[in-house]
Amino acid sequence: METLLIATDFSKAAQNAVMYGLELAKFLGAKVVVLHVCQPIIAATDTVVVISQEELMKDCKESLHKQTESFAKDMGIDVEYLVEEGSSVEGIKQVAKKIDARWIIAGMRGGGATFRKIFGSTAISLSLHSNIPVIVVPENARFITPRSIALASDINNKTDIHLLDPLEELGIKFNSTMYVVRVIKKGMDELIERLLRPTRLQWHCRELHPSFEFLNDEDVAHAMNNFVKEHHIDMVAMIAKEHNLFERIFLQNDIKKMLLHTSVPLIILPAKADARYAVQMAANASTTNS
Repeated sequence: METLLIATDFSKAAQNAVMYGLELAKFLGAKVVVLHVCQPIIAATDTVVVISQEELMKDCKESLHKQTESFAKDMGIDVEYLVEEGSSVEGIKQVAKKIDARWIIAGMRGGGATFRKIFGSTAISLSLHSNIPVIVVPENARFITPRSIALASDINNKTDIHLLDPLEELGIKFNSTMYVVRVIKKGMDELIERLLRPTRLQWHCRELHPSFEFLNDEDVAHAMNNFVKEHHIDMVAMIAKEHNLFERIFLQNDIKKMLLHTSVPLIILPAKADARYAVQMAANASTTNS
């Protein structure tokens, strides 16, 4: 049974992500772990500490139960609750590795785009640096079966195609249709881009019946969000691929912009392929062919 790790900081956005994660787990028949990472209490010598670290962590665990227990019980889902001490992103990554999580679910905090651009976000940092696929849930998004998934693609024939294994596995379970969207920016030759569309991707994701779309725009997030609205897309996916420093800056900007403005859940696939998916996909193919 696969495990979903849902990260929460008790905000409204996090509560929404918890509900989304529970619905997703119910559909997938997955185990759920709900995690809160508690910042260490650092007391100055002239400061009176009104609560100990142990008491704070105990209170957080009780809050986790109150936040999710009734919903999980109604859905018939067993939930494990964890409270860890440390920094948010590193704590989430460490727990995800420890419990062998297949997906991490996180909410995009509210407060306005300007606020998030200035102060950053755990969801943004986690998406860019996690080795496990992350599903970021906008504050007002609700769980629906994703019948259509749009992949913002800069994939070429040198890309490790197994980066897409988590997306393919999820899409197959949901019986989704997949759009592979290439955003053509100034200076790019659209004819060449159309001719060089990766045939390996088309074959690898053949069960999702991928169709290729080419959009002319200087802003990937703007292009993708318009595509989502026009084609009623239920979920978007992007790849946090490894690039050189110059390319990485622009790639991360695209992901950050998408995270800040998306109205649908956003899957961020990590830069390196996870061998577990290759094994699972091979097993599924063997079962289907037998």
